[in-house]
Amino acid sequence: IHFYEEFLKRYDRKMRADAGAFYTPQPVVEFMVRSVDELLRSRFGLEMGIADPASWIEVATRNGFEIPGGVDPTRPFVSMVDPATGTGTFLVEWLRRARRSYEAVQATGDWPGHLRDHVLPSMHAFELMLGPYAIAHLKVALELHDEGVDNSEMCILLTDTLDHAAHELKFEAMRD
Repeated sequence: IHFYEEFLKRYDRKMRADAGAFYTPQPVVEFMVRSVDELLRSRFGLEMGIADPASWIEVATRNGFEIPGGVDPTRPFVSMVDPATGTGTFLVEWLRRARRSYEAVQATGDWPGHLRDHVLPSMHAFELMLGPYAIAHLKVALELHDEGVDNSEMCILLTDTLDHAAHELKFEAMRD
């Protein structure tokens, strides 16, 4: 499973840069995910951090802000998007942190059910290269198996995140 990360360390730097393939060390990934989890707890009052199932309307009401236009108020507030997932290092760490955050509040709760019903549907990942994409699926599947969730899928898509044209904002000159 860790072969690809080792391979990237030794791979031709120019070719690796041209492909946009960079490995994020595990301690950095852990820090980033832990920081998001803590911000969700401290800034938005989400007891379960990244595992919290609260909707936009619940969080907006609790924190006194308006829901942005185009956002369904009933949708979960927490959503994770990894635009270049590589081998899924962030995905696996997100799942592990979500479990710790959930169990800190619901020590005897149904973690596999919560994972299946709330955490997994809020996670989305994209990868351009087939090798890392396959490894990400394998790593996530092994993590889910360890969590007691064998028949769920993670949304990892094989695509170029930057290939889709962004919506362009067009401003028309205002007339007096």
